[in-house]
Formats: sequence, structure tokens, C-alpha cells
Amino acid sequence: MLILAAIISWMNLKGKFMSGNLRLAKKFYDQGHVFTMKGDLDAAISNYKMAVNMDSDFVPAHNALGHAFSQKEN
Repeated sequence: MLILAAIISWMNLKGKFMSGNLRLAKKFYDQGHVFTMKGDLDAAISNYKMAVNMDSDFVPAHNALGHAFSQKEN
């Protein structure tokens, strides 16, 4: 019973940590969007990369990163 309680506690803490990562990833994503709108693609790419590093499942950051790279090549 004690082991089960420990596992459940760990899962709850892990969920809170991951949601914190998602919030931080969203902030980097939003800042990347601001830089994209200003035309500073290098800064945008840097922020999108940070967002992806914070939460690798955050699909909008992956899409924005690819789009920023595509814009930079043109």
C-alpha cells in the first residue's frame, strides 16, 4: 500500500512539473511569435527552439520553428 501511495504521489508531482514546462514553453512560443512579427527571425527561431526544448510535445512550437526556418531561407 505504501508503494502504491508513493507511485501516485510521484505521478502527481510529475504532472505538475510537466504542466509547468508547458506554461514556460508557451511563453517562449509567444515571444517567438512577437519576434516573427517584428521580422527578427533569428530571435524567433531561438525562442521556438527553447519552447520545443521545454516541451517536445508542444506542436505549435514545432510548426512555428519550421515556418521560421522556411521564411529565413527565402
